[in-house]
Amino acid sequence: MTKLYSWAETFHFKELPAVEPGIASRDRMQALFAERIMPGHELLLDAKIRVTCIDPARGRPIPMPRALHDQFAALLEP
Repeated sequence: MTKLYSWAETFHFKELPAVEPGIASRDRMQALFAERIMPGHELLLDAKIRVTCIDPARGRPIPMPRALHDQFAALLEP
């Protein structure tokens, strides 16, 4: 049986790392998330995650539903 570990069980830090989440960009077809994890002043992870909606019947990208697009837009506002 496979055991799943959380990052807190796997890594041992003197202090909890700072997590900097954000949305780098978005349009009607996709959103690009940017994540940085820094324990102290050392960069542990710098990731970009692209999210797209897919039509399950055709397996092709489709525009995001308006409600989801608006939620992403609200996260980018100052």
